[in-house]
Amino acid sequence: MDVATTLIQVQKMLLKAGYNVEVMRVTILFLSMLLSSVGYLSSAPLPTGSSVFVEDMGTFDELLRAQILKQGLPLDLVAIPGTAAYALRGSASGDLGQLSAAIEIVEISSGKIVWATSSSKGSRGGLWSTDAASKAAKHVVGQLRKAMKARK
Repeated sequence: MDVATTLIQVQKMLLKAGYNVEVMRVTILFLSMLLSSVGYLSSAPLPTGSSVFVEDMGTFDELLRAQILKQGLPLDLVAIPGTAAYALRGSASGDLGQLSAAIEIVEISSGKIVWATSSSKGSRGGLWSTDAASKAAKHVVGQLRKAMKARK
């Protein structure tokens, strides 16, 4: 089971157990930081110019691609999976005005997870919306940008 799927499952378990959104956000963040601190996740995920295929995640993958381009990350986004060195994958789910996403980047040749993060963003009006999804995508790509800068 991959990191992104595990983080989403933890989130769903907490929701079913009746925990509020803030508790879920802190728990997911803690798990992500714990995995990073024990060396499971690299803080420097990709070399500049790496080819990346963004896997289907409903409409969330479209928002991630748009943010990668908008923020000018030095990556080559490719439309054909077989031409990529890395795959960006994960899942996003929303409930009660909150969208949570767990994303990982995998080196295709080895299957090694080189980076992962999670994001939980709310929207006004109490319903899951593109506003919350856009905020989450912006946050995820911002985290990737920081990790890539740390690599230099």
